[in-house]
Amino acid sequence: MVSDTPLPGLVNGLGGSQIKRRKNNFALISFLTIIVGILIAVSSYSAEGSGSTSIAGQQQPYVVYGYVYYPNGTPAQNVTVNITNARTGSWIINYTNEDGYYQVNLANMNGGYADGDLIYINATVTQYWGSNTTVVNTSIAAVEVDVYLKESVSETYSILFLGAMTIIVFIKEVIW
Repeated sequence: MVSDTPLPGLVNGLGGSQIKRRKNNFALISFLTIIVGILIAVSSYSAEGSGSTSIAGQQQPYVVYGYVYYPNGTPAQNVTVNITNARTGSWIINYTNEDGYYQVNLANMNGGYADGDLIYINATVTQYWGSNTTVVNTSIAAVEVDVYLKESVSETYSILFLGAMTIIVFIKEVIW
């Protein structure tokens, strides 16, 4: 026969020393949880001190945007725009819209960004290319960088070695 009455010296089926152990374990677990939370918050702070990382570890948006123009000043639509972080080597490709506008959030780039990073903006479309640069300044959330296209001209220099004699051939061609 089973009785609902606890045995003498037991409270809810636990002895006094077991209750103290459970209270001590609860306090220890609570303390460790707080310490782990603090360590996570501190470790998510950017090592460079760039201010670009929030407490949750997600990088704040930093938008590079601008317009791409043909040499005659008209907006260039459907231009390929390649944004590259010189420090990390990461890059993102985007395209201009019908107004020649492009926009990229550097937080979406592999490796992210840090204050002071050099960013290359290269734009290309058939017969034209252009480039510009900017430096990340995390005290602002966005920066406008316009690109002005030039006509593509390529100069290729070929060196041919024929025995003891060196012939240098200069070839200049326009890429269409």
